[in-house]
Amino acid sequence: MVQSHRPLQPPRRGIDGVTTSQFRFEGPQKKRRLDVCLAEGVEDLSRSAAQRLVRAGAVSVNGEIETRPAHTILPGAEIQVERPGPEDESELIATNQSFTVIYEDEHLLVVDKPIGLTVHPGPGHNSDTLVNGLLFDFPEIREVGEPERPGIVHRIDRDTSGLMVVARMQAAYELLSEMIRERQVRRVYTALVRGGPETDEGLIDAPLGRDPRNRQRQAIVEDGRKARTRFRVQP
Repeated sequence: MVQSHRPLQPPRRGIDGVTTSQFRFEGPQKKRRLDVCLAEGVEDLSRSAAQRLVRAGAVSVNGEIETRPAHTILPGAEIQVERPGPEDESELIATNQSFTVIYEDEHLLVVDKPIGLTVHPGPGHNSDTLVNGLLFDFPEIREVGEPERPGIVHRIDRDTSGLMVVARMQAAYELLSEMIRERQVRRVYTALVRGGPETDEGLIDAPLGRDPRNRQRQAIVEDGRKARTRFRVQP
C-alpha cells in the first residue's frame, strides 16, 4: 500500500493545550475530501470530529483556513490542524435554553430560534446553544444526524431569529437534508436595511462564503458555495 499522508513534523502541544499536526497529502488518489484526509492523516481523529474542527476554523490548507469539510484536496497539499485539549472535546451537554416549539410530531420539530441564540456548539459556545437546549427537552435527537449538531438540517445566524426544522429521527434527517440539498425547500427572510437597492426586486446570483475580513459573517467570495437569492422590497 502506498503511503498517502506524510507528516511534515511530529505533532506538538502548546502551553494552551492545543495540539498542532501537519502533513502532506500525496495520493495514490488524485483527490480527496478534506475531512477524509484529516481522519486518515491524524491519529485518533474521527471523520465527524474532523468535520467539527474544519467548521470551527481550526484547519488550514496550504496556509489558508478552510471551513468546508467537503473541500477537495489535491496531491501535494499541506494540511495543518489544531486540536483543543481533552477538556474542550467533552460530549455535548443538555442545558435549559429559551426557545419556542411551534410544531412537533414523532418525526420532526419546528422551533422559533430567538435572536442571540447560537444554533450549535463552537468556539466560545459549548453549552449555551439551541442544540444544548434541544438535548435538554428532546434527548432522543442525540443519535440523529451529525454528532456535533444532532438533529440540525439547516441553520440561521446567531443574530437572526426565525423558524428552524429539526429532525427527531434519522430517516427524517436524511429526507430533510436531501430536500434542502436538492433545493426543494424554499426559505424566506425578512430584513430591515439601511438605504435600499437600485430596483424593488431582483436576483443575486453569486457564490457565498466566510468573509475573509470577518469570519463571523458571510460574503460574496470567489471560491464560495453557489447561491441564488431573490429579493423584493416591501413598502
